[in-house]
Amino acid sequence: LKEGKIIKNEAMVFPLWYYRKMAGLTHKAIGERCGVSMSAVSLWESGKTVPRKRHWPVLEEMLNISEKQLLDSIEEGRKRCASGKDGAG
Repeated sequence: LKEGKIIKNEAMVFPLWYYRKMAGLTHKAIGERCGVSMSAVSLWESGKTVPRKRHWPVLEEMLNISEKQLLDSIEEGRKRCASGKDGAG
């Protein structure tokens, strides 16, 4: 897939890092808009922590995804982290 071409099929679950990369964004850009550090964004992507609910609308807008896609992505990251798989790309 080319950068910026985000798949809109809500039945498929993609990790947060996928959406970030497809949107052409950095940890820094997302962190600045959410008011958190780059490492916080990295932790969200790995599933080690989750974004607070107040960050969801910003993430949805920046990543051009629905709330369902965001929540599914967060849950997938948490599952991968719990299983010992790296959630970040």
